[in-house]
Amino acid sequence: MAAKKYQDAIYNWLVSIFKEGLAKGEFHFTDTPEDHAHYGLATLPGAIQAAQTRGKDYFNKYLDKLIRSWSTIKISGLIHSTPNLPALHSRTR
Repeated sequence: MAAKKYQDAIYNWLVSIFKEGLAKGEFHFTDTPEDHAHYGLATLPGAIQAAQTRGKDYFNKYLDKLIRSWSTIKISGLIHSTPNLPALHSRTR
């Protein structure tokens, strides 16, 4: 039950980010924000798990690809500079 609440919170957050990004013209995609939130929720945990065995470069490559699929602007540098990801990356080595 707690895991579902956590996933619901992430899903709702992603939906709001995608809706706001579309409204501001920062994101450009034809599917719904809800579809993209489901995609993100389904793919990010797998990328994190794969990074545990394949390393930081693998995670960064597919995180960048996921971000580019959502946006025409390059925001991956902002994502990689967040405080939580370096801690994750250090566990992948």
